[in-house]
Amino acid sequence: MTSNNSLQDIKSPIDPDDFVIAFCMKFQKWGNTITNELKETWKQNCLAMNNAIKFKSEAKKFVISAPTGSAKTENIITYCAMLPNDITAVISTNLTQEADRLARDINQEANDMRACSYHSKNQLKIEDASKYQVMVTTHAFYEKHNLSSRKWVKAVGERNLAIIDEALTTIQEISLTTNEVTIALNFFESLRRDRGFKKIELPVTSPPKTRP
Repeated sequence: MTSNNSLQDIKSPIDPDDFVIAFCMKFQKWGNTITNELKETWKQNCLAMNNAIKFKSEAKKFVISAPTGSAKTENIITYCAMLPNDITAVISTNLTQEADRLARDINQEANDMRACSYHSKNQLKIEDASKYQVMVTTHAFYEKHNLSSRKWVKAVGERNLAIIDEALTTIQEISLTTNEVTIALNFFESLRRDRGFKKIELPVTSPPKTRP
């Protein structure tokens, strides 16, 4: 795993400055404020993906460790929409609905049909999915089929870029029932009363918009 501190200033297949300009236009349409810190974050995200493509043969992995709300997933959409036709990518995300959305939004932004979603809830065959420049799947589907067949290896393993959108363990981390949440809340409320802790109301802030 390689940190962003060791990123090389690779300007292909997408120039980071061009990427930031394109994403600023997209981000402004949602009514968000653009800061220099956000611009630098987006530039680093583009560089991370450029580096991953450049050093694929060395099996290097690069982490996009941007703060929550900095539009990491939307960065991925714009990056894949800007890819030249000879660069292929696979994206792994948490849910089938999110895979469908990513593929749809990439196509809409690229103004073509370069992306498809491929998972257990659609009828697309792997032979057809492999023809798309960008294939979006789910973590569960990826883990189930990874290295399971020559067709899968050809469709996924030979792509120039593999992107894991959110950690593979996220599904397990958020798998809590309503009853478990209620028990936890009751426990902390009882603890607060018994120990005499003061209840502090935190201010509610609105996250940046990511959709019109």
